[in-house]
Amino acid sequence: MKHFIILIVFIALSLETKTQGNYPFSAGPYLSAKTGYNANYSPLDRKSVFAFNGLPDFGLSFYFPASNDSHLGFITDIGMTTYAYKVRGLNEGISFDMSYSYFTISPAFYYGGIIAGFNFGLPVSANYGAKIETGKLNLLAEVKAGAVIPFISDESGRVNLLITAGYMLTGIYKDFVKDDPLLQQFPPDSTEKFTSEFNPRAFSISLGLNYMFNF
Repeated sequence: MKHFIILIVFIALSLETKTQGNYPFSAGPYLSAKTGYNANYSPLDRKSVFAFNGLPDFGLSFYFPASNDSHLGFITDIGMTTYAYKVRGLNEGISFDMSYSYFTISPAFYYGGIIAGFNFGLPVSANYGAKIETGKLNLLAEVKAGAVIPFISDESGRVNLLITAGYMLTGIYKDFVKDDPLLQQFPPDSTEKFTSEFNPRAFSISLGLNYMFNF
């Protein structure tokens, strides 16, 4: 993973140095696919597995330049974001695809093709094969980092490749001990204390595209 991140940073910086000056204020749509994993502790009988979000992330991106000479600025995304991961029972031989969708606002610092920032979201829907009430879910707070790599560019705008990794700073559920939807399928082990430390937090990697119109 470390070598992959270094490679992405190198490619982004190499491509950015070919463009003189900063980009103007620009905006446009984005679309990205994502894979996710519960990076928090799991109870004894459960194993977290990577899964793809069934609904791609989509929305609008806005770029605000902060310098005329260098590629320094801010990017804000507004859209729908879905996180997914699979929970597999080690003893029962069954698994569930967990899916959570949020309306999100994502401010990020941008420099030379590299981005770092946060993602804040309001839960819109959730399910694991059956519906999960959104009132049981926390507001989303996530830290993210990645690369925005332009590969087609002209005076009207540019097409960017988006590569982003994120990790939730908050647990998904307000009260995981009470509202865990898999309590019936995977009852807590009597030898293990079932606490909020098992509240899932998704780690995700997304790959997508956007087209930014220059204004």
